[in-house]
Amino acid sequence: MFPHAPDLPIQGRQDSDILIAGCGTGQTAVQASYRLTNPNILAVDLSRASLAFAKRRAQELGVDTVEFVQGDILELGTCGRTFDFIEAAGVLHHMADPRAGWQVLRGLLRPGGFMKVALYSEYARRNVAAARAFVAEGGYDSSAAGIRRCRQDIYGLPQEEGARQVSGSLDFHAVSPCRDLIFHVQEQVYTLPEIADLIESLGLSFIGFELRDRSIQNVYRERFPNDDSLSNLGNWHEFEAANPDTFAGMYQIWTRDIST
Repeated sequence: MFPHAPDLPIQGRQDSDILIAGCGTGQTAVQASYRLTNPNILAVDLSRASLAFAKRRAQELGVDTVEFVQGDILELGTCGRTFDFIEAAGVLHHMADPRAGWQVLRGLLRPGGFMKVALYSEYARRNVAAARAFVAEGGYDSSAAGIRRCRQDIYGLPQEEGARQVSGSLDFHAVSPCRDLIFHVQEQVYTLPEIADLIESLGLSFIGFELRDRSIQNVYRERFPNDDSLSNLGNWHEFEAANPDTFAGMYQIWTRDIST
């Protein structure tokens, strides 16, 4: 749930130009078509297979406001278009240089426009990092047999070890999701001070986090009652240090252009 939605005139907005960068199988793009009135949505992904699925699904649902395009985020700067709202919720953290990707997207945002990005938390991914170190040290390969052998060995670790904690994830228990979880070769993680610096350097303002669990907001407000907008990243960094699993589902970061 977004912390202070009244200042965010996206839902119900008419004739907005929307970019979904890294659209995957199209779920976010289709949802955006339902939330907005007469939107113009460009959904981009590198994977042709994902795009083919997304197109079929959109057709099945009767969604005709989404244009699905195969492409690289780093090349979008030459697309000749700008957007009122840009979402990149599943792609930046897998790039070699997430800032470069974010910078390209920033250049496509209209004055006063909104941008939502998702990034992994260094705190929340600490156990995943421990499991990846375990994989590297053990020399496990990412074949189905290698993954199964690795999982069995992780089950044998003491319960308190970080790598062992990963076995509590649903993704750990199936081969393909487990491969993405602890064998993925490229994943960037961040702290909130690093994200604050990124946001400032890109000429954006931080609006708040999209939080699905209302109880997080309630606990935060108890600790920081003077932060009415829930938008002080220094406070959130302190909060996360005390509650390191707060952003286990990634930082869902809302920002706005402040160039005007």
